[in-house]
Amino acid sequence: MRTWYNMKAVADGAAEILIYDEIGAWGITANQFVQDLRGLGAVSRIDVRINSPGGEVFDGLAIYNALSKHAAEIVVTIDGIAASIASVIAMAGKDIIMPENAMMMIHDPSGGVWGTAADMRRIADALDKGKQAIISAYRRCGLADESLSQLMTDETWFSATDALEKGFCTKVEKPVKMSACFDLANLDRFRHPPAALVAALARTSALPPLESSMTDTATGGGQTPPTNQQTTSLPPGGGGQTEALPADPASIARDCLAAGLPELTPSLITAKATSAIVTARLQDAKTIKDICARAGIADQAAGLITNGATVDSARAVAFEALAARDQASHVDSTQNTPPGTNPKPRGPLNAATVYDRFNNPVRGV
Repeated sequence: MRTWYNMKAVADGAAEILIYDEIGAWGITANQFVQDLRGLGAVSRIDVRINSPGGEVFDGLAIYNALSKHAAEIVVTIDGIAASIASVIAMAGKDIIMPENAMMMIHDPSGGVWGTAADMRRIADALDKGKQAIISAYRRCGLADESLSQLMTDETWFSATDALEKGFCTKVEKPVKMSACFDLANLDRFRHPPAALVAALARTSALPPLESSMTDTATGGGQTPPTNQQTTSLPPGGGGQTEALPADPASIARDCLAAGLPELTPSLITAKATSAIVTARLQDAKTIKDICARAGIADQAAGLITNGATVDSARAVAFEALAARDQASHVDSTQNTPPGTNPKPRGPLNAATVYDRFNNPVRGV
């Protein structure tokens, strides 16, 4: 039976627990975890290794409490990512170790309910209580409750160095090879996953390449369905049109990496962009990079692209930069004008001249 954890005795008086998937998945609850923990018997040390995107809040809290109350010394190592409730479980460790390339994320608990207003108020109250319980686990960091609450509300991602600085881990070690703990398709559960995480997942996930060998055996056509061109037929009466579906997250990640723009991946996945939108956005980003390079403001390209600037707005920024540079480079010739002569005043900036300089930059100057 598939499970999200593995627990075993590894030596006399020692045990190891691996939490390498979504907590509470496949119907395996914290109750089973706690029973297995008791089944380890009298151990003096438990090494808990975590690589998890999180999962069920109250299952995670139960696991944290069980580990915190255990008589053994708990040593936690984050082998990849400890996100959401997985970061709370990590707080049970006497020592919390993170390799340099590991990550931790904390955010507010979330949940949904279908029902009456009273039902929704009950789930909201439960989430508020869950947040307070999570904050109590994070207090070991030494931060004030208000600061912890804000970090959670902001959905804060920590590198190992950041986590050490904030008190969320106790030691940083050399980087290790990462393995993906969840599918790129699940990134939309986070508001702003960092580009470094997306790039790492794109490289390590065991996903089929764009040129997949999958065939349509039902039709016998042997055609390879494109992974980033998804459409669905409209109901009868829709005129035979099709509605574009969001592009496959793995395809988005690969396309962004190939374009040298992995930082765009999270926003495109979260926005559920179609393949056409992804292609257009990457082409615009390439154009914006070229515009900024021509105008001598290459350092501004990344900011413009990340903030969703259009090609036209990037051209406007480039024009302003060129115009300002042209104005600043003007030398006041009146200082060297012979007495009794009137210097020729400098005319206003000529937009055509500035654009000509933009389109035909002087190289090597």
